[in-house]
Amino acid sequence: MDNRQETLNTEHVQWKNMASILLSRKLGYQRLLTDDTIRIRLQFFCIYIIFSFVSAGMTVVNIFTGFRLLMYSTLIFGIANIINVVLCLICEFTEKLTRYLFSTEIVLMFTWFAIMGEPEGFSVIWVVLLPTCGLLLYRLKYGALVSMIQCLILIFLFWTPWGRALLQYPYTASFMLRFPMLYLAFFSLGVFFEFVRHTTQTELVTARKEFEYLYNHDALTGLYNRYGFNLNINALTGKENTDGFAFAIFDLDHFKNINDTYGHMNGDVVLKTVGTGVSRMVGENGIVSRWGGEEFAILFHDPDQAIRICQDIIRWRRESDIKLDGQSCSITISAGLLLVPAGKQLATSEIITMADANLYDAKESGRNRMIVSSL
Repeated sequence: MDNRQETLNTEHVQWKNMASILLSRKLGYQRLLTDDTIRIRLQFFCIYIIFSFVSAGMTVVNIFTGFRLLMYSTLIFGIANIINVVLCLICEFTEKLTRYLFSTEIVLMFTWFAIMGEPEGFSVIWVVLLPTCGLLLYRLKYGALVSMIQCLILIFLFWTPWGRALLQYPYTASFMLRFPMLYLAFFSLGVFFEFVRHTTQTELVTARKEFEYLYNHDALTGLYNRYGFNLNINALTGKENTDGFAFAIFDLDHFKNINDTYGHMNGDVVLKTVGTGVSRMVGENGIVSRWGGEEFAILFHDPDQAIRICQDIIRWRRESDIKLDGQSCSITISAGLLLVPAGKQLATSEIITMADANLYDAKESGRNRMIVSSL
């Protein structure tokens, strides 16, 4: 088994709508904002809610100011965003569907604003929100596509005679010349800022993953360290034990003699060789860690396989030499194994204590052997 490829969370994560995630408070804002997938979902969900309220407010303003067509457009857009919120709560497919619906709604509404121009040419100014917000929401590829579509629509409306014939507001010639340029400027800034954000985000996620790996793994052997291993065993003992499991602690016999005779660098070679060999022999049947010093621990998923594998490991070390500075070095292993059958439940500390007591008995009774007990 290659422990570098393992993740601590092996439980299948089912889709949950963002409202449930936010209300449960199981994920802090750091996780919500640094995990790109969750961040995008959160942004869309919040944007739908924000635009629902903004559209409601603008609808009220348009009613009192007498802009009836503008009132209808903001009302329809507000209803569309409320529908998006509801779709986000149904299932994963409908949540993803809202992203394409929203981009279509935005382009249609902004195009309508550009055509109508009311009040006093103000509505079209909202269009400059699209490049920066669109790129943040949809990321570079799709965000740039949507923004470019809107840009081409603006160029058609303001720079071609066929587009100008559709305009219902008497924009000045200077405004029609300059506004697409303003939009392109915001578009260029949006692309640049999104590139910087994406690059920074990627580096942040990579650094966090490397930190988490180093925090949970032993630098010498690449196996779980004690902290990382405890996360796995605590997750197992923290739930109902329906299948049973086993826990073993191994100790290299007289390892101090290796360091004294061959030096600590060769001692590290022995630890790496043993760690790699044990991990290979355990395979998918368990999780291996460097418990500390010259000790290794194994959490077996199946107690029926544990005794056989532990015996194979002890036999392997008894019958195989390790080459150190051109010399053959023999080192044996002692082991303490605790079998926990299905239905039995103990605290992690109790399991460790019992397995450690078995290891102590194995060393006291001559080493190069295993002591097994069962609950």
